[in-house]
Amino acid sequence: MDNEKEKKGSFGWAVLGFFFPLIGLILFLVWKNNRKGDSKMAGMGALVSVILSIVFSAIFYLAVWPALQRTIVDSTCATYGENYESLYENGEWYCVDHETGSRINASGEEIGNAIED
Repeated sequence: MDNEKEKKGSFGWAVLGFFFPLIGLILFLVWKNNRKGDSKMAGMGALVSVILSIVFSAIFYLAVWPALQRTIVDSTCATYGENYESLYENGEWYCVDHETGSRINASGEEIGNAIED
């Protein structure tokens, strides 16, 4: 029975590897020849942790960050007056006054008239 458990490895090492991926990788490399089951569990925990970190980072930058950026720009435009609305154009955010057409960039500089451009 102990031999079977030794082959599978302990789930605790997977948990340790998940929460501390660098330690999991080190344990995987150190134990890969003499404690194969524990080595595999620590390595798998570290691998799952790194993959989930990449997936959640991608979700954040593709879905959450643009919405957060838009909220920040909208609140900034509201400080210029109620006629201002955010506009994303050519890779930059602007605040545009719909009555006059004036355009303000992210630095707060008036850069021209949206109606004339």
